[in-house]
Amino acid sequence: MSWDQANNTPEWQSAMRTRRYLSPGYPSQVTLLTVEDTAYWIFVGVAPEDLTWNYVRGHITTAGAGTQVAELAIASSPSVPNRSGQTLTCLWASGSVSDLKSSGIAFANNTPAALRIAKGTPIWLGMRTQHTAGAEPTVRAAALDIGQGMMLQTAAAGVLTAGNTYAGATTASSATAQAVWLMLTAD
Repeated sequence: MSWDQANNTPEWQSAMRTRRYLSPGYPSQVTLLTVEDTAYWIFVGVAPEDLTWNYVRGHITTAGAGTQVAELAIASSPSVPNRSGQTLTCLWASGSVSDLKSSGIAFANNTPAALRIAKGTPIWLGMRTQHTAGAEPTVRAAALDIGQGMMLQTAAAGVLTAGNTYAGATTASSATAQAVWLMLTAD
């Protein structure tokens, strides 16, 4: 599987080989009030080497309320973003997510994923929330996909579970938030 050089290359950082991460490669300038039971997917790149990944991280801007229900996921697709929806296969998912009911903090999965991903695998990160009897959190987000298919959504996704597939639909191109801005880290 080749990487389309016309698309943004994934941001790959290595500081003396102790800290590695994949992110969308552009800063988050907008926020998104998550919609209950919608899975938000963002493409973070193609795995640059065989590596074990552990944490999906994001940032809360406005706290959620009520009983917290949330999942974070790592998924793959048959190809890199291709200006259309894609079927995403969940490689790992966790409902054990740090506090989404405090503003101005980072969040992540509580237990390391310990997921080995092979070089060349297209990687998507996903998040779904469903706060019971309360408000969904507002998070840092990405916008302006401009029809490239790097941000996908799955309405009425249900619980994100490893092994399941999800139909990721492209989002309308706008300056408003279209996907949760997430980062994948090895540590």
